[in-house]
Amino acid sequence: MSNNKYIQLCYDERIVIENRLKNGESYTAIAKSLGRSTSTISREVNSFIEEQIKRLPGRKRDKNRQRVNVPAITSLDSRKYRGQVMVSIIRKAKEGVKRRQRLHNKLYSYNAKLAREYAAERHSGVCRTGKKLTEPIYARTLAYIKAKLKLRWSPEQISLRIDALLADQTLKDNDGWTGDMGLRPVSHMAIYRYIYSLNGNERKKAVGSLRRRGKPFKNTAKLPYNNTSRGKHSIHDRPASIDNLESYTDLEGDTVFGLDTKDRLLTHTERKSGLGSISLVIGYNATGITKQTKVDIERVFGKSNVATITYDNGVEFSSWRATEKTLDVDIYFADPYKSGQRGRNENFNGLIRDFYPKGTDFKKLTAQCILDLENLLNNRPRKRLGGLTPLEVFKANCCSWGVNLRCGRCGLHLCE
Repeated sequence: MSNNKYIQLCYDERIVIENRLKNGESYTAIAKSLGRSTSTISREVNSFIEEQIKRLPGRKRDKNRQRVNVPAITSLDSRKYRGQVMVSIIRKAKEGVKRRQRLHNKLYSYNAKLAREYAAERHSGVCRTGKKLTEPIYARTLAYIKAKLKLRWSPEQISLRIDALLADQTLKDNDGWTGDMGLRPVSHMAIYRYIYSLNGNERKKAVGSLRRRGKPFKNTAKLPYNNTSRGKHSIHDRPASIDNLESYTDLEGDTVFGLDTKDRLLTHTERKSGLGSISLVIGYNATGITKQTKVDIERVFGKSNVATITYDNGVEFSSWRATEKTLDVDIYFADPYKSGQRGRNENFNGLIRDFYPKGTDFKKLTAQCILDLENLLNNRPRKRLGGLTPLEVFKANCCSWGVNLRCGRCGLHLCE
């Protein structure tokens, strides 16, 4: 293949493409004659057609156009008739494709002169509608974006939150931002473009704040495991209302281990709102996990308003009967190696790992550090909540229950 693969097509080459297309030559034959790749010729022609379509006035759909209706087949004796109908439909479809192709070639036949003009427009930026966040009108929006990137919000979360603030002027972020502070709507792609347009350390810090995806797949296929053999309640025995997210009373729980596997963060996540609790258990054991679970649920969710908890099969939850009796809840266990059955909590734990990666010594953490992280994650907007935060959604539904929900930072009632 020629080294001209990534060089823009010149006008003479476009004339060759136009003439050879009129002669009925294929893209492959044209590419070989020009020393280009077939994809280059295909992309050039398709770009030209797209530009032509953009410049055509809209067409009204013919409402009187008849469709071919397939009769309902109710008996096995109708196989022959059904086959005849399908053959007729296929034949008409092929004729329609050929007819549309002839019309398409007539309307959008490649023109070298127009193609050169369209290419010049694309490369000059005339056709680009992307917003530049460095423009003065986006000064306040850019300040908001920078503030949220420091909190490790994703560009999509930032974009959704701005839309939510503009739609509801009563909303207010933890750091005081509201919709009437000069914010303007911006897409997450515009934020990504801004991040990757930075230079030096500024770009390195901004890119470093983005969450990384694409973890390698691990084959964890194991032999079948029966929870009920140990008296545990399987996740398959849960009421259907839990899977349908009909209430705010169902939790998922797990632990996150540090440098010493005996030091763990105990986490619980409410399934519908995504509100989470985090606490540190040093030198954990099953009894200690039960005691800390009681404290966390009373502090964040309210003891009387939790109906079920779903855990994995870790030994740290071996005192699940005591937890059921203490909190008066039903505890269920997911299938082994099926972390997706507790997706809300697994996602919450992944957010924690952004701040405390594997190998972190949890003994060096203070209780206030844990509460600050809990507060930060509960005030981060979620896409599935329409740009609202888990705390806002939970607050809107907890007042009628009388939940004793307190702020981890200041201790004030959040429902007041």
